[in-house]
This record gives sequence, structure tokens and C-alpha cells, in this order.
Amino acid sequence: LNQGLKEIYRVLKPAGELVILEFSKPGRFFNFFFNVYFNKLLPFFGRLVSKDMRAYSYLPESVSEFPYGAEFTDKLKNQIGFMSTKSIRLTFGICTIYHAKK
Repeated sequence: LNQGLKEIYRVLKPAGELVILEFSKPGRFFNFFFNVYFNKLLPFFGRLVSKDMRAYSYLPESVSEFPYGAEFTDKLKNQIGFMSTKSIRLTFGICTIYHAKK
């Protein structure tokens, strides 16, 4: 992740902007429903449609390991060098938009 973010930072023009839309972990209220859908239903239907046993099962693993919220904006600022970082949670926290300026 750090290597990819550093490369993005390197190729951005001065004062360039980074915008990332990423799955994240929802808040308490929506967490149960999200986990049932994301960990059980999505992989099941993904396997049915694609005929691939691994289809969509990587998503829950990826989301659980990806830093989110303040942890990710801190990484962008303190480890990569971006300025003016912010995050905007969407749809009960299922996904987040991250914005940073070089």
C-alpha cells in the first residue's frame, strides 16, 4: 500500500489532488447487516455468476486489512507527504471517499 501511495504522490503534479473511493467498516448499527451481506451473500452470488470459487471472497479480506478513517488519512499525511487530507463516510460507513492534496 505504501509503495503504491508513494508512486501516486510522485506522479501527481504539484498541487495535484488524490481522490480514493474505498470500502470501509460501517458503524455499529449497520455492521451486522453489512457483515452478513459482505461475508456470506456477496461471495455466494459471486461464485454462482462467475463460476469461480474465489470470486468476491477476497473483498472482505481486503477491506478488513485496509486502514480506514483517521488511520488512512494520517498515513497519507505523515508517511506519504500529502497535505489537507480528509475523509467522507458514505452510506452508513460502507464506503469512504479520501481526498488529499500534494
